[in-house]
Amino acid sequence: MNEIKIENPTSEGKESKKFLTLLKVNCFIISLIGLGLFIFAIIYGRVLIGNYKREENVLDPQWYYYVIFFFGVYYFASQISLAIGIEKILKRINYSLYQRKVFILCNLLVMVLTVLTSSTLYLFLKYNKALEKEGYDDKEQFDYYVNTKINPRFNMKILVTTTFGITIFFSLFVGFLIYAYLKNIDFISWNFTTVIIGSYSFMIVFGSSTICARFLCDTNAFLNSDNKIDTKWFVISSIPIIGPITLLIYYSKKKIVNKRDKVI
Repeated sequence: MNEIKIENPTSEGKESKKFLTLLKVNCFIISLIGLGLFIFAIIYGRVLIGNYKREENVLDPQWYYYVIFFFGVYYFASQISLAIGIEKILKRINYSLYQRKVFILCNLLVMVLTVLTSSTLYLFLKYNKALEKEGYDDKEQFDYYVNTKINPRFNMKILVTTTFGITIFFSLFVGFLIYAYLKNIDFISWNFTTVIIGSYSFMIVFGSSTICARFLCDTNAFLNSDNKIDTKWFVISSIPIIGPITLLIYYSKKKIVNKRDKVI
């Protein structure tokens, strides 16, 4: 199926522009905080030197410095791209306002876990709501979403394979750590590996949320008779690993009637 080219609507008003500006400023501030945390963890926590320069006079960094380092990297990497080019990102994905809301709600757990990005979630939803009140014309995007079995850019195999790959690697890594602990093997730094476990756990949550969001936003399999997504799917999507597996099974079994191509 060839993808239909849809022009991006541009009916933004004063209130939506205000929230868009606040969203950009918010993302920029969080990215600066992230950069600061990153530098702090390196200079004062010595998170790099402490593990890669194993001299007797170099103390092993405390676990919380690794947490600070991880949050710093995540805050900067995730927020700077939004601060600089959120309009380009929205234009490229070309979702309707409802699809944008669905995508954000699927990533609710990720944003809550990372604390500061909860403000990004809030401001984006306010921006989306303002566009809706101003009569933002996204009818063509929404109709395409409702009437199309699957968006051509949706690659289920890659997304599912990636999540299972992360899960398997994580399981093997945890198994090795348990073995190393039982055998009293000095594995670089137990403070470091503790945070690695947490980091991979977060990656699993992030990967699962992203896959669920793509299922709900890029296919029409989960729409009800009112062309909305029931709350149960958001609840299921918030469960790491189980969420995407459940959505995959449901999607695979369901026959989807495409209003444009009749039956696919």
